[in-house]
Amino acid sequence: MKQLLSLLKPAVCVLCVIVLLTFPNPCILGAQNGLLLWYSKVLPVLLPFFILSSILSNSISFSPILTTLILGVFCGYPMGAKCVKDYYLQGYFSKSTATKLLCVCNHASPMFLIGYVCTMQLQGRLPLSMLLFAIYWPPVLLGLTFILLSYRQNNCKKEAEASVVVYPNSYQKNITLDESIEHSLLLICKIGCYIMLYSILCNLLLTIGAEMENHLTIPMGSLLIPFFTGCLEMTTGIATIANVEAPSILKLALVTAIASFGGCSSISQVKSTIKGTTLSMVPYILSKCICGLMSFLTILVLVKV
Repeated sequence: MKQLLSLLKPAVCVLCVIVLLTFPNPCILGAQNGLLLWYSKVLPVLLPFFILSSILSNSISFSPILTTLILGVFCGYPMGAKCVKDYYLQGYFSKSTATKLLCVCNHASPMFLIGYVCTMQLQGRLPLSMLLFAIYWPPVLLGLTFILLSYRQNNCKKEAEASVVVYPNSYQKNITLDESIEHSLLLICKIGCYIMLYSILCNLLLTIGAEMENHLTIPMGSLLIPFFTGCLEMTTGIATIANVEAPSILKLALVTAIASFGGCSSISQVKSTIKGTTLSMVPYILSKCICGLMSFLTILVLVKV
């Protein structure tokens, strides 16, 4: 089994090289789109917050949970994960609390939902209040569930005691501005690489899907390929679904579900952000799948009503 796994990585690399050589134009276009998205939308929004949050989390210990929730909700992926990691490594959060916060505070930002999803792609076909409600009520319910479970298990006192932990020697509490900039630049560049790679995959999927539709009749084919594209990278998927010929209610529900789920690109960004901790990604991935499904059903119900 280990020998098989050791051969899998080089085999995948060889396959990727073959794909790049076979489909050069879609790959180049996908890389351009991904890097342009990162440079024009992600970099100017997230980098200042990354730098400030590093300094804030290492200098001010006032209400780490509230700080994490506010920055996570208003700044979008993967700002919440960065705050969770910083406070977790400093001992403000226990592993259980950090895992729960990771599930609750990583979502698409209101600016992205208002400007890109509602205005640019849906063009007002879905009321903004309905979109925001469908996106944010599942994580709110999830957070309330975590709180109730904590009370039922009588963990409140244990969590309070676990939060008073000696700072690990491997993590510097007093971080300088230069160190904050260095760490933030490394993280934002890694995020840019993930966006570029998933953008290439999306463009390849759309190209292959278009060729398949010319030769095969696929049930719900007009939405199937765009949906899988959105599961990879939500920005490309949302734009593709919003412009295909399909029932309006289904398009609105799928766009909302993808915005709630965030796509594999966002999951990879969160995973990269919490690298160096003992936090598991499994609860986070499950929570995003649940939130996406709940948002999908919410739009179906509200639009029909």
